Amino acid sequence: MSLELSTPSAEGPRFDLRFERGRVQLRLGRPLVLDGLELEHLVVALDFRGPVDLRGGARRFRHHRGRVVELRVRVRPTKLAATAAEARTLRVDEAHAARLRLAYRDEAGVLSLDGALAFDGVDLVWQPRELGWVRGSPRSAWDRFARLATALGSRAEPTTGTMRFERPVRAILAELFLPHGWRVPDERGCGLRATDDGESIVLEAGERIVGPRLPQAPSLDFEASEPSGAPGALRASLDAADLDAAVRAHRELRGWLAAEAALAIAERFEHALEPDALVDWLLRGLASFPEDERAWRRWTSRLAERGALGALRLADVALAGPLSRASRAELAVRAATGVLDAFGDPQWSDEPGVDPMLERRLRRIVSEASALAPESARVLAARAALAHREGSLAEAARFWERAADAAEDRATAFDWRRRAGQLLLGLEGPAAAEPLLRRALEESSNAPEVLTELASVLVERGDWIGAEELYARLLKEPHERGPERRAALLCAARHHLERGAPDRARPFLTELGDDPVSLEMQDELSDADDVANDPLSGEHSVVLYASPETSQVLSPSGQVALDDFDDESAGDEDELFDDEEGVLEELDDDALDQLFDESPRPRHLRAVDEDDPLESLVLGAAKREAGGDAGHLDSWLPRLGAKPPASVPPNLPPPPLPPSGLPPMTRSPSGPPVTLVSVADDELRALLEAVAESDDPGALLEGALEEALTDADADGVRRVLRVLQRVDDFAGAAALAARARRLLERLDEGP
Repeated sequence: MSLELSTPSAEGPRFDLRFERGRVQLRLGRPLVLDGLELEHLVVALDFRGPVDLRGGARRFRHHRGRVVELRVRVRPTKLAATAAEARTLRVDEAHAARLRLAYRDEAGVLSLDGALAFDGVDLVWQPRELGWVRGSPRSAWDRFARLATALGSRAEPTTGTMRFERPVRAILAELFLPHGWRVPDERGCGLRATDDGESIVLEAGERIVGPRLPQAPSLDFEASEPSGAPGALRASLDAADLDAAVRAHRELRGWLAAEAALAIAERFEHALEPDALVDWLLRGLASFPEDERAWRRWTSRLAERGALGALRLADVALAGPLSRASRAELAVRAATGVLDAFGDPQWSDEPGVDPMLERRLRRIVSEASALAPESARVLAARAALAHREGSLAEAARFWERAADAAEDRATAFDWRRRAGQLLLGLEGPAAAEPLLRRALEESSNAPEVLTELASVLVERGDWIGAEELYARLLKEPHERGPERRAALLCAARHHLERGAPDRARPFLTELGDDPVSLEMQDELSDADDVANDPLSGEHSVVLYASPETSQVLSPSGQVALDDFDDESAGDEDELFDDEEGVLEELDDDALDQLFDESPRPRHLRAVDEDDPLESLVLGAAKREAGGDAGHLDSWLPRLGAKPPASVPPNLPPPPLPPSGLPPMTRSPSGPPVTLVSVADDELRALLEAVAESDDPGALLEGALEEALTDADADGVRRVLRVLQRVDDFAGAAALAARARRLLERLDEGP
């Protein structure tokens, strides 16, 4: 007879009607099966007084009172425990007719119990004789034992230290009969006994059966602070940090207790074990708890944070496990992302390249996770990180943005959207990055570092007023003091100094309080004010209106300083530079040499003048000590995936000066004048001049792009892109920039 167990059939029990010794009996016509149970034989005696009507057959007596005469049921404890409501917290390690060993898992860990099993009348009694645990618990062993008894529908008896299951045969018959409307017969007049039969236990009941009694044994000490035997030896070896002794003790353990011991060994000797050995111990333990999502998350995260390749082994096992699709996908991408972060970005890292087999493995894991949960925020973030590593920066930015949209908390969404904006800043320029950074600023509740990035982008686009409004939020909205806020305040001060407004810079320096850099900068500003207000000094400042990426400051001693410069004076360049003698005769020879002899280059590419305390403080102190440069976005680009501006070649001769002797200034169609003093590339400078003077910049740039394509000149295409980043408000600018990027991809180049 097959022992494949299933739910009871819809027809319910079927009996044959028999007469024996003047009594009416119901004999089970076919076996009844339930998960883990099979009722093979049952005879029920019906008690009658008076005549018996047999015309309705056996079903006529389904509501009649009866008593069990004979019974035989086959029980599979392992399968019965697996289908119970407590399956996730209960496991039968060993079951015999006279012995039961099981493990119970609660919030503290695994409690192993081993004891004798026998019938006391119609009740089943279990008397534990050995307890074992690996992790300590704030609850006593007796409290945990009592909770287990309640979960199993039995009761713990403190006087005897036993667990009593009341009338288990009646419980079995109730599960088989009551759903189909049959009355449960009374089994209290029978004796009970159990015998072993391979993987199952055969339970027999009958009027003439006399079952064995529970043997008398000394009561177990549930209040013992430490277990005995192999569990006690393991706990002692863990306390003594003795790995060899812990391994020997682990060999004597079985079931869930052995699995938890493996996890305890991995945790205690995490940094002493070799990486592969550590993962082996983890897999021994986690394989026994495939549905414990908390344990899987904990260990996968720990290995991923260390960048250990063993996290990928856990990811492979988790992908094939019984957890939900979303949980499996998240575990896999968490491991893959940790390994990606450990190896860094190949474009900017000096570390040796990753094994191609590992690259393929990472792609496979992320691909399988994407198939399980394609719209999961963490899966999209992992795809973005992988695309970033492979150099597909546009695709990475798109995935970062989708991940931010799917994120559940604002902090994570802000971080991912900020990354997308930073990548687009290097790929498509400030116009593409601004919307993402604005939304990231809202999600981060005006985080200082994001505020500074957005302000820098606005400065790049020529929106001076918008940038100053953002910087003003630093003074209006209180934030916790930290390196990010300090760097943001210094950036705001530098911005106003470069704009020639030292009075606006002072509130930001005052906000820094007793910060030594702030105090030193304020002293320098006071000295500069004293010199500027001294009528006998005979020195005055020269004002140059510069674009944000090339703005320069000269002090009264000969360095350029930004001062008030309105739109009317900005539009009249001839009026500013025609009176060459009136402006320049007040500068001494050293100042003129410093103004005109230096190779012009952008401020963020030229070295800080160590001899000038103001420039050294304003430009150098804004560097964030541990997190990168908080003052200019160019210093963040390698870390974020965008390519930094090409460095200026050494010993580059200065460009020819116009007859006026001052660097040329032109006005771009986007508004602010384009200062050409910082453009070290002669061809780029010529293209900028042509665009600034052209009535149709789109046609001019399209012609330059066609010429570069004809000559397969990737540098020429890149020059067009750089010009578009400065001048982008004419019709068709975005389409032209997209076309230029596609041409670069065809030339196997990057923007």
